[in-house]
Amino acid sequence: MKKIKEVEELFNRAIESGKSGEPEKEKELYDKITDKFQQEDDPKIKTLVVKALANKGVTLAQQGRIDGAQAVFEEIIARFGEAKELEIKTQVAGVCVYKGIVLSQLGNNRDAIKTYDGVVALYGEEKDVGLKVQTAKALLNKGVTFSRQGSPDEAVSVYEKTAAFFAKEEAPELKLWVAKTIFNKGTLLSARGEQIEAIKAFDEILENLKDAEELELKQQVAMALYNKGMALGKDGDSSAANKTYDEVIKRFNDSDDTAIKEQVANARFYKKVS
Repeated sequence: MKKIKEVEELFNRAIESGKSGEPEKEKELYDKITDKFQQEDDPKIKTLVVKALANKGVTLAQQGRIDGAQAVFEEIIARFGEAKELEIKTQVAGVCVYKGIVLSQLGNNRDAIKTYDGVVALYGEEKDVGLKVQTAKALLNKGVTFSRQGSPDEAVSVYEKTAAFFAKEEAPELKLWVAKTIFNKGTLLSARGEQIEAIKAFDEILENLKDAEELELKQQVAMALYNKGMALGKDGDSSAANKTYDEVIKRFNDSDDTAIKEQVANARFYKKVS
């Protein structure tokens, strides 16, 4: 119990150092955790060791020290990739996703896609919601990577397979990532001039989230509605576009959420323009 409290204290101090703009002190505290407790078998301590390593890697990446960050991520995967503890597996999956994002940002799309595929291979059949979320994140980012490298057909295919794979999931956190995936598909199709297919994608989000009460899901609904209006306008149906903008305004005019208010403002603007 004493060791757990010591690790927790160090970890919390590291977090506070990061928030205070002291990244070097933050990393130093994470190093203390990993150096002193890396041989511990207690699941709680092991989890905090993994979190300490993961946070250190993220901090290094934010500082632009990509090689250092990647070395930390590889260490986590090598040391804990076969862990059986659920929380540790979730941490490792999250690290893999972040590693893929960093690789993609560096232009190493090939290895990024391999990394995302690795997440799916390791955790795609898991029943835990947290691991399913990491799998959905990996697939979403795989689609984004295909899109960035100029492979839109592959991106659309990934988005469609992801949405189908998680179609029956009811957990709000998974519904959120499915909605984000379908939204990406819709915006990509719209950018390619395929407005009818884009509208179908936005309608799919609206149907899937028609009873949603969670704020993040309502944000997705507002975004889908507004972008449906834009697609209708691009397709030449200004009347239907304006009706859709009206729906955005009517449903969300009283929202205090910044992201939703932005969609309402956009709807008002484009309704006037059209």
